[in-house]
Amino acid sequence: MHASAVSPRGPLLALLLLCSAALLPASARAQRVTVVTTTSAGQVAAGTDFSMQVRADCDGCQIQNLELPALPEFELVNRTVMRPTQVQMGPNGTQIQESVIHNLRLRARQPGRVRIEAAVATVDGRRFAGNVVDLQVLPPQAGTQLSQAPGAPPMPVPGQPPPANGTLDGANVDSVAFLRTVAEPTDPVVGQQVTVTLLFYTRVSARNLQPEREVSTDGFWVQDLIGPNSPPPQSRREVVQGVPYDVHVIRHFAAFPLDAGELVLGAPRMSIQTGGGFMFGPRPEQLVREGVAVPIHVRPLPTPVPRGAVVGRYNLRTQLDRATIRTGDAVTLTAVLEGEGNLRDVTLTLPDIPGLRAHPPRREDDIRSLGVRVGGTTRVEWLLVAEQPGTYTIPPLSIPVFDPYAERYETLRSSPLTLTVAGQAIAPTVADAGPPVAPAGDAPVATPADIGEIRARSELLRARPPLSSQWSYWAALLAMPSLLLLAWGVVRQRAQRRARDQRSDRLAAGQVRERLETAKRALKTSDVGAFYPSVAAALRSAIEGRLGFSVGSLTHAQLGERLTEAGMSADLRQRIVEELEGCDFARFSAEAGSEDELERCLQRVRAMVQRIDRFVPGSATSEEEQA
Repeated sequence: MHASAVSPRGPLLALLLLCSAALLPASARAQRVTVVTTTSAGQVAAGTDFSMQVRADCDGCQIQNLELPALPEFELVNRTVMRPTQVQMGPNGTQIQESVIHNLRLRARQPGRVRIEAAVATVDGRRFAGNVVDLQVLPPQAGTQLSQAPGAPPMPVPGQPPPANGTLDGANVDSVAFLRTVAEPTDPVVGQQVTVTLLFYTRVSARNLQPEREVSTDGFWVQDLIGPNSPPPQSRREVVQGVPYDVHVIRHFAAFPLDAGELVLGAPRMSIQTGGGFMFGPRPEQLVREGVAVPIHVRPLPTPVPRGAVVGRYNLRTQLDRATIRTGDAVTLTAVLEGEGNLRDVTLTLPDIPGLRAHPPRREDDIRSLGVRVGGTTRVEWLLVAEQPGTYTIPPLSIPVFDPYAERYETLRSSPLTLTVAGQAIAPTVADAGPPVAPAGDAPVATPADIGEIRARSELLRARPPLSSQWSYWAALLAMPSLLLLAWGVVRQRAQRRARDQRSDRLAAGQVRERLETAKRALKTSDVGAFYPSVAAALRSAIEGRLGFSVGSLTHAQLGERLTEAGMSADLRQRIVEELEGCDFARFSAEAGSEDELERCLQRVRAMVQRIDRFVPGSATSEEEQA
């Protein structure tokens, strides 16, 4: 059963929502969606595994779906999905960031150039596309990966402490518990990532594994590799000098040296509680353990050092939002640098282009951990204004990059872009020469009649006093919360009433269906005593669900009067009363028990139930006209 009456609350609800949205802070309404796809390397070997991450971040909204691109050229080895959520409380209100992260382990099937299309995130019914990744798949004998580059040490994985390999550097071994600091590599070049892992070895049960003094990182720029929403690293068992220990990862971060020379990762300190078991457990005891400092020898970049060189592995691309404009119009040139390394050191410069005026660029850095590496995306946008018609070639942007694993420089270059400008040239701006200067000569003498009356005072004429000076403005402003509260109460009351009506309609519809099913079963067994009471009860339930009051105690004449008062058409009212009277008579009639008569009666009742369902109480029109 459904209500077809039109509710007048629509305009009131829209007004309430509009006023509430106007009172919300701007930070609560702002939404920002980013979709980024990154790979562990720009070149991989066929048959060799590599990592790809697809990440969608949404500020102030909810990600309904993250659609990954098709990957027919790769074999999926492993995939994990995370949905972290961050809530930040600040002076501008509460900010919520939801993320969906897909970490994929892929294996290239055959050599060639592969284009990985953009992933698409769906937010509030809108689709947001990310970036496109171009990947070079080399033959198996020539392929190199970031995790297996020539001369590169093995990189630790978050949650998997580096094995001791028979020696324990960076630690003072203790028979009960001790701290160990592991850094890889210990001889980086300036700007190269050093992966630092702080480990805690223990033979006893310990609680509150938080350092009292962190590993000092003077001379480094640091980025955590274990985010606040990442799953906690799992501990493992390790034997040191014949003694088993439980090994826990306390810290895992990337440190980028800022200058060449001798740097030191300072010794950490930890105070932990042991014991304190229930009932007959050991007594609680406090242990204080201090680690050792780890020296880092930072090498300078090989000479000659190209100007603006950065360390890492990146991909660079540029694009124009339009290829054809008119003089005076503006076009946006976007440069995107993606990869692994310290993106804060990257500087992109656009050379002068005669005929195009470039505004100062706008830059956005998205730096985050990519597994065990740090990287992300740097996006730089220039607004170019065309001043002369013609065809322009946007020169390639370039940046020198030092690969710390291959120990060589290479220059990243974007592709050149073509821009066509149509129209007339913009005339140069001419400075205002001021009013014309009268020729030299005797100045005319003004007479009193020319000057007119001289006033010592002047009066300023205001067109209208400001709105804030009127009492009605402040009265309306003070009354706004009360009006909003009253409107909210009215809307809530109507919503509750409608919910009750809907529940009543659903209950009545369920009763009608149940009683018609009972009548159908009685028809199959020719049970007249059960059939006619069931169809009569179905009619009464349908009427009660539509009118909202009980009709079981009314006579047929009284029921006809109530249906007339409700505005029901004479034809339907007469059919209902006649059918109810026929049901009462048929229970005691031998002729009414034939199967054909029972079938016709059931069809008539079903048709009347449908007409009752379309009936609107109080309406001047019939249910046939409403249908």
